[in-house]
Amino acid sequence: MLLTPCKLERQAILISAKRQMEGCSVFGFFRKNREEKRIARLYARIVKRARHPDFYQRLGVPDTLDGRFDVLALHVHLYLRALRRHDLGREALGQGLFDAFFADLDQGLREGGVGDLSVSKKIKRMAEAFYGRAAAYDAAFNAAQPDQALADVIDRNIMSEEKLTSSLQLAQYVVAFDQALALCSVDDIMAGAYLEEPLSHQLA
Repeated sequence: MLLTPCKLERQAILISAKRQMEGCSVFGFFRKNREEKRIARLYARIVKRARHPDFYQRLGVPDTLDGRFDVLALHVHLYLRALRRHDLGREALGQGLFDAFFADLDQGLREGGVGDLSVSKKIKRMAEAFYGRAAAYDAAFNAAQPDQALADVIDRNIMSEEKLTSSLQLAQYVVAFDQALALCSVDDIMAGAYLEEPLSHQLA
């Protein structure tokens, strides 16, 4: 079970509070604290988008823990890709988003009753799955026909067998999302660019 958007903001803000306090000047701490809040707000908005019913009811993504993880991981990856397009000074934002994502997964497992020893094993498997999918998505984006290449990846990793015909529609949405983020400034990315437009319009 994943955290609610409100809890996500609190959770992500506190992820590295202890780390921030160690060896930081007063001004450095407040600057990093502002970044944590930006990351928390962005992650909460990504989670809200990833939970949209259209992914599951309209496109046929399995409405399971695995299906929800895959849709969330896909959107997190899109924003990490967008941040990587900018200068190296923004790496902390990407790391913060990644940390928020896995802190959410960790907390969700614990709230679901998974014990400490099992949590670490499950998080490791989730991390491996995330990196594997990220590499496959990036390769698809670089293909001659990214829509079809991405649809093939989605077929293998996300869609249920009964709804394979909608893989291309989801792939087209993802390619358009990625292209839109490529035109955004860091501030627009961190504000949740492309999440303002209704999903129903983007899937049309």
